[in-house]
Amino acid sequence: MGGRQCSPCFSGFHGEEVSVTDTRIPRNRELEEIWDDMAPRCLEERMATSKSPAPVQLQFILGGENNLGLELQVTYGDTPLLVVGTVDPDGPLSRAMQDKAGLCPGDVIIEVQGRTGPPDELVRELRSLCGQSLPASMVVQPRVRTFTAQLLREGPNWQRLGLSVQLRSEVGVLLVAAVHAVGLVAEWNAQRGALCICVGDRISSINSISHDIYAMYAAALATSQGCTVMISLEAPPRSRSHLMQAWAAQATSPDSHEPLETL
Repeated sequence: MGGRQCSPCFSGFHGEEVSVTDTRIPRNRELEEIWDDMAPRCLEERMATSKSPAPVQLQFILGGENNLGLELQVTYGDTPLLVVGTVDPDGPLSRAMQDKAGLCPGDVIIEVQGRTGPPDELVRELRSLCGQSLPASMVVQPRVRTFTAQLLREGPNWQRLGLSVQLRSEVGVLLVAAVHAVGLVAEWNAQRGALCICVGDRISSINSISHDIYAMYAAALATSQGCTVMISLEAPPRSRSHLMQAWAAQATSPDSHEPLETL
C-alpha cells in the first residue's frame, strides 16, 4: 500500500460476527466459493454491500508474540487514518476470541486497548503489545464490501497501476495478489484510507468491462496518459479474509508457480 508504512512488527459496537475455523491455502475452486456468501440476491442486498458497515470491536488473547503479523499504513485524506494493509494469516491478530474473524486488510483502526487518538498514538499502543501475554481489545471500521476506484493516469507513475493480479477466467474476475509500493494504486490508497485497494480483493470490472478477463486486462493497459481507469472491486467476506491472505502470500512467494500478471 502507499503512504507512510508502519513498523513490520505488526509485518456496544456491532457488525458481522463471523467464525474462522479453516486456515488452509484455498485451492482453485475454493477461491470462488469464498465469495459465495456475498453474492447479492436482490437490488437491496447489492446496495447494502456498498454502505459503510458499523464499527467492530475485536477481542484477542496474545501469547507473547514479538511479531503481530501486521503491515500498517497511515493515509492522508481529509483526516489521517491508520489502515491495515496485510495480515499474517497465521499471526495472533488474524483471529479474534471465540473463533471470530480478526483484523482484515482495509480495516481502519480507531481504538486500541480502550485508547483512541491520531495514528502515531495508536501505533505506539500496538507496539506496546509486542511480546506481551495479555488480552487485547481493538475497535475497527471495516471497508465497504464493494466500491469503485478511479485512477487517473497522471504524474510520474502514470504508466503503472502497481498491482499483481491473477486472471480467473472461470468466474470472470481478477484477484489482487499484491499491491506494489509504487504506482497509481499506492497513491490512491495513500489518500483514501477507507477505500483502500487491498491484497485479496477481486476486480469485477475495468472501465465498465466485466466477465471477459482478457478484455478487462487489456482495457487497463490501453488507458492512455490523462485518462481514468475505473476499477470495480469486491472485498472478501471477513470470515474468509485470512484465506485470501494465505493464497496471496503463497502466490507471490519466490517458488510459486501461480500465474500472475502486472498492471
